[in-house]
Amino acid sequence: MRIHFFATKAHTENAKKIPQILKKAGCHVGFEFLETEKRLKQDIADEKKADAIIIEIAEEPSFLALRIASVLNEKKPVLLLYSETSPVGDDLRSLASETMFRYLTIAAYNSKNLSEVLREYVKTLKKEKEAAARFNFILNSDLEKFLNWVPFGKKTAKSDFVRELIREAMEEDEEYRAFLKKKR
Repeated sequence: MRIHFFATKAHTENAKKIPQILKKAGCHVGFEFLETEKRLKQDIADEKKADAIIIEIAEEPSFLALRIASVLNEKKPVLLLYSETSPVGDDLRSLASETMFRYLTIAAYNSKNLSEVLREYVKTLKKEKEAAARFNFILNSDLEKFLNWVPFGKKTAKSDFVRELIREAMEEDEEYRAFLKKKR
């Protein structure tokens, strides 16, 4: 999973911890400070490739709302993190009640629960990503008959049966495991 992380300069200690926690959770992390509107081409490319965006907010930069809106417009999940002691918390909590922000998650953290908040968010992202993938294919009649028999004969849903076959193939395929090792 690719995550692009933005942070304000005000919390540089947390800005260093968060990418490390995300990497331990198995994520590829791009990182950028929210200090000016000027952005590097690499930062923009990292954001475009990301599966999700995490923003640690300690203050309210004027250009932040536009950045969040553009990411949400792309239907990319966004986590807005703020310290429990931050003055921006009240404004962010009011946003959380808006149902139109389907892809927006807002979470408070402190020094003790920061790792847990991030791990839970990554876990949720992975579940959503796994559940969201859809694949349609055409079967010939004998394959269709077999797949229609599966719920009765195997006592399992057709989609669960196919997913399990794919997982078994993934585990047994040495080329695929080598590919995953190279990718990391």
